[in-house]
Parts: sequence; C-alpha cells; structure tokens
Amino acid sequence: MAGKTQPMPATKTNGRAKRSKEAVEEGTATLTEERRLQEIQTALSTSADLNPLYDLIRLAHGLSTKQEPNLVKTLYASARILARSLTSLIKDDRIPLGHVDEEGYVLGGATSTSSTKELSEADRAVRSWLRQRWNESVDLLCSLLGHESQDLRALAIRLLMTLQVAASNFLSGQSSSSKDPANLQARWSESPWRRLITSLLSGAPILSPEKLLVVDRVEELAQDVRLVFAEEYLEKYDDVRFAFCRDVTAQLSKPPPSISQRSDVRSKAMSMMLLLTAIPTQAADLNEFFVPALARAPPGLNKKAKSKKKGPKFAEDGGSDDENGDGGGDDEDDLADWFSDSDNEGRSKEVKQLKKRDDIAGLGSAAVSANEASQQQRRLKRNPPLLEAIHSLRAQKSAFSKAWLAVLLVSRDAEGNALRGELSLAQTHEALVRIHSQILPHLVKPNLLHDFLVDCLDAGGATALLALNALFTLMTSHNLNYPSFYMRLYGLMVADPPFLHVRYRSRFLRLLDVFLSSTHLPAALIASFAKRLSRAALRAPPSAAVTIAPFVWNLLKRHKRCMTMIHREFEGDRFEAGPAGIEDPFDPLERDPLKTRAIDSSLWELASLGATQAAASNQGLPTDGVGGQAHYLASVHSLAKILAEPFTKEKYGLEDFLDLTYSTMFENETVRTLNPRRNEDGTRIVRPNAKEPALAYSLPTDPKRGKRAAAFRLAVDQDEEQRGVTKKQKTMQVNNDTEDDEDREARLAMKEVEEQQEQQKKEQADACNRLWIFS
Repeated sequence: MAGKTQPMPATKTNGRAKRSKEAVEEGTATLTEERRLQEIQTALSTSADLNPLYDLIRLAHGLSTKQEPNLVKTLYASARILARSLTSLIKDDRIPLGHVDEEGYVLGGATSTSSTKELSEADRAVRSWLRQRWNESVDLLCSLLGHESQDLRALAIRLLMTLQVAASNFLSGQSSSSKDPANLQARWSESPWRRLITSLLSGAPILSPEKLLVVDRVEELAQDVRLVFAEEYLEKYDDVRFAFCRDVTAQLSKPPPSISQRSDVRSKAMSMMLLLTAIPTQAADLNEFFVPALARAPPGLNKKAKSKKKGPKFAEDGGSDDENGDGGGDDEDDLADWFSDSDNEGRSKEVKQLKKRDDIAGLGSAAVSANEASQQQRRLKRNPPLLEAIHSLRAQKSAFSKAWLAVLLVSRDAEGNALRGELSLAQTHEALVRIHSQILPHLVKPNLLHDFLVDCLDAGGATALLALNALFTLMTSHNLNYPSFYMRLYGLMVADPPFLHVRYRSRFLRLLDVFLSSTHLPAALIASFAKRLSRAALRAPPSAAVTIAPFVWNLLKRHKRCMTMIHREFEGDRFEAGPAGIEDPFDPLERDPLKTRAIDSSLWELASLGATQAAASNQGLPTDGVGGQAHYLASVHSLAKILAEPFTKEKYGLEDFLDLTYSTMFENETVRTLNPRRNEDGTRIVRPNAKEPALAYSLPTDPKRGKRAAAFRLAVDQDEEQRGVTKKQKTMQVNNDTEDDEDREARLAMKEVEEQQEQQKKEQADACNRLWIFS
C-alpha cells in the first residue's frame, strides 16, 4: 500500500491549477480590453483622426458577444464612450441625418442649408463613412437590448434616447432659416428612433460578427426593457408618446420589409401599449417634452384654440357633433389620414400661392383653385405640422386612437391569416380588463371598437364576461345601439362553463348588478335573471352561493312585481315539494330572458338552502323534512333565511360578499371555532345540547402516527370506561339506600336494556370508525 500512488491529491491540484489559469487568462483578457479601450478613448479625444471610432465599434461588438461577467464593465464604458463620440459628431454637423429609409437607416444627403454639391470629394467620402458608422452604432446599441445584464439593457435604452434628443435638436436647428429660437421649425429625428421602436416591437437585432449586419432577432425582450422605456420616457414626455403611437400604427399597417413576415409584432405592440397609462385629458396636460426644441408651442396655436371654443355644432337630430368637447367637429373624428413622415412645414405657403394665383388667373379658374385651397386646408387640419400636432390635444388623441385601433382591429389576408400575428388570450383579457377606463375614454371614436367587443362576446367564457363592461359603456355613454345586449348577457349565464365557477366571477357579478340596476327593465327579464342565479346557486361553490341571496334580495327590492316568486302556491301544492309537486313552468333552455316564464315560477332553489326551514320555524311548525335540507355551510344557510324575514332592509352591500374565497371562509370558521365566546369573567360559554366532534384525532398517515393514535384511543376508552364504572358505583350506592325490591328489579331491567342499546351503538360507531382508518 505504501508503494501505490494516490491520484486524488494530484487531481485536486490539477483542478485548482486549471481554475487559476482560467482566472488569470480572464483577468489578462479584461486588462487587455480595458487598456485597448483607454487607447481608443485617448485617440478620439486628442486627435482629429476618426479611425478609432471604427475600432471602438468593433471592440464593443466583440465584448457584447462574450459571456464573461468581468467584461460587462468594459462593455458598459465602451457604450458610453461611443454615444458621447456620436453626440459630439452630431453637434459638429459631421453625420448626415436628413434622409432615412423605411428601416430607419440614414441614407446620407445634406442636413444643413448647404447642399452636398458644395462639399469636396473628400468631405463627401468622410460623411459617407460616418453615415455607415452611425448605422452600425445604432444597430449595436439596439442589440444590447437583448444582453444578459439588466444594467446594460437599461443603459442601451438611455443612450439611444440621448442620441435621439441630440439628433432632433440638431435637425430642428438646421431646418430654421433664422437663428432666432422663435423661428425654429422643430423636427423629430427618425434615426435612431425608428430602429429603437422596431427593436421594441420585434425583438433586439442579432448582428453578424464581421459586417455588423442584422441576421436575426431575439424572440423575446426582457420585460425590464419595456418598463424602463415606458417609465422614463413614454409615460413622462408628450412628444415621445406622440411619436411612439405614430410609429406603432405605421409598423402595424405598413411594416418595414425586415419584419413584415414576423407574427409577433402585434403581440409586442399590445404589451407596449398596455404600459401607456398617462394620457392627457386637457391642453394643460401637454407640458413635458423630451426634445427641448419641441417645448415651444407654435405662435398661432393659442389663437386657433380660442376660435374653436365658440361652441359645439349640433346636428339635425339634436345631437352634438363635438363629442369630445374641444370643438374639433368632423376634423377630430376623421381618422382617414395620418401624420406623414415629412413635416410639411411649407403647406401654408402653398395655400397662399394658390390664392394669389386665383387673383391673377381670373374668375374662371378661381373656383377650381378655391376648391383646391379648401381641400389643402382640410388636409392641413387632419395632418398638421409636427410641432403643432404635438401641442394639440386633438392630434394627441388621434394618434393614441389610431395606435389602439391598429392593435385591436386585426387585419387579415386573402387566406384569413392575421397580419402581424394574433393576440394571445391573456393579452386579450388584460386589454378587456382595462379597456373601459384606460382606452375608451381617450379614443376619438370609441364606437369603432364595436366589432372587436362583439367578437369577444361571441368567444364565450371569461372573454365574453370581460367584454360586457366595455360594450355597456359604449351603449350608455356613446349612443351605441345594441338591442340584443340582455339576450347575450343571459346567454352567458346559460352556457357552460357555469358563470359562478370562472375566475372573473366577482367582476361579473359587480357588472351584472350595474346592468340590472335600472328600474325601467321589464319584470319578466329581471325574474329570468333571478331564477337563473337561484338555480346556479345549487351547484355553485360556497364562496359564490353566499352572494346569491343578497343579490336576489336587491333585485326584488328594486322590482316589486317579482316579489311573487318568493312564495307561490298552486292549489295548495308548492314547488319545494319535489317530484310529487307540480312542474316548474320555467324553461331553463330558453336563451331569450323575456320568454323563459320565470315570472310564473318560484325561487324554490333558494328555499332549499334554508329559507323554507326558517319560515316554518318562524311559524312554530316542525322543521323536520320541510323543504329539503339546509346548506352545509352556516353562512349560506343564514343568508338564505333572509328571504323568510320581512323585507325591511333596503339593500345589501354586495362588496361584503363578492370577494369571499375558500381561504377567507376557512379563516372565518377557524376563528369562530378556535376562539369561542366567553363570559365577562372569562369562562367559556357552552352551548346547550352541544355535540362532540365526530373525529377527536387526526387520520394516521404513517405507522408511527398510527401507533400514537391507537395508544391515544386506548387511553380515551380506558378513561371513559373508568368514569362509567365510577358513575355506576355511585348510582348503585345511592339506589341501594333508597329503593325497595320492586324498584331494584325495574332498575336492573332498564339497565339491561340500556346496556344492549349502548352495545348496538358501539358496534355501529366501530363500523363507522373503521371507514376512517386508511393505514
């Protein structure tokens, strides 16, 4: 044994050496990359040579493809240096940002007042080279949105928005013909904005290692990317929200070729739109702008707003054409056109030129030119310049409306396939939950969602239940004519699965209470809903059945004609008599609530939960076998008894019952059982004729617990037997002192009968106990 080698220590030593070598190599690689980054940063800051920019982009891309955590810090610093360098080049008018293609790539061309013809060949070559580096840098920062590091993803969002504000400010300053800030013609740069929105809606790009071209996209972005963008920019700045809504509509209606075949664009657009909750409701809310050049409102905007406040226009039927109260009229409701990518700042000049031409040409062409001028003016109202649109509440609402309509109203091709993908069931439910409060109040024409809501209603189940609120809002607030609403509502209560078993049960019952609150509804319709609710209570879980009795109580209090359904007799025969009684006239299969004949029926379903027993007890009649058995849960039984009481209470608050679940009911029962009532002196209040629990110990789950349970049962039996013997001895001693022979014989005979009865009960109890012994 002494001469044999022991390989384990050698293996451990080799493992440590290998890990140490890898750590040294990683540290060396990190130091190498940091040193290289410092050299590039020094070269960019001390010389006019732009070639280090190329090296910086390649370095950052190489670091982004490596998985070593030590290199994330270096990549973080390289991205910041890259963004700072590009911002400096933008301020120096070195990058041509004036022309952008549909994908969001800069194509080149002059950005300042001087044209490219005035530049030398060398300057044009440099500008073309910088244009390529700009496009590569934007794609690189967009690719970091899919990085594993959360801090790096947040940094990529912030750096892209920093480049966006620098580019927009520069274009706004270059588009002005004067250096006066009041004459600035604000612009929103399409680069890097369009590439960023494409990445948010279709996934972060994956770049090739050599030419930094987009070869694929990440399937799903991390949720923190969308949250950072929404919380820091989308919810805060009015110009960012306007531009985002505009691009969502554009990418869903006419997407770029690179994402035209993707089937997840609509789903991701829905995820982004659901994060948009801060919607302006008045002109004073438009007060926060990300691009400083867009913060100054155009001079003529206030005058136009005052002129539009003269009053709404009234149609021939007496209704107002200005539904939103801001004087927009038909111009606000017209969603046929959209804000084009160009700003069209010179349209007012074209209108003036047309009018001037009319004056010169004479009366013949004046009419034609006037028509052209009026059409041009209407187009200007529907498609105002960018600065005017951002400061206009009407244009902001129009952008928001078109974005949501593009998301919810699915377009289909000739084969019936949804363009840009379908919405998932979870997303549809999330939109329906928020649509009445977050979407409908801010739409220009909410009635355009009628088809979407009807399709959701046709889907049935929880989707149909959630669509009811928005559809009812359109009916009550926006004059939607939907005469079959209550028929569809009743049909949901008839269909499977039962409506009291679904996830959104409490929400549905709240809405149902609102839908049936009008006292002008027919009594036959109210009776059908009360009957359907009562019948559903027979199969409902206790947390739902406990709500039915207060709900029906409120219905009967509002509609006195339905009170006859509480207690109805036909020739002395009652409905709760069971099969021996008469046939119930209620038709449970009828989908029209006005034809179910529920008004001729009775609420015997609620009576079977305990109302009939309560009524018999109140009348001093025996309750055994009357109206079937009461509900096993005390709270359901107690609430069912209210129908046997006088109708003195005006209304029950349903909120006290709608949120009950199995967990809350269990807590209430355990508190009531484990914390018994006590007297003032602290002694426990014992109810008369209180029964002992059926099981005094838990069921055995293992042999050890089974032995302990058996020992416990044996101890209890011996204790009871000893107490019984002691009691018998005392009784015999008392009886021997007072009774005679005849009394003793009678007592012994009765004792013998009692022992036989106790023996029979014990045998029956033993048979029942054996059913509970599983091990």
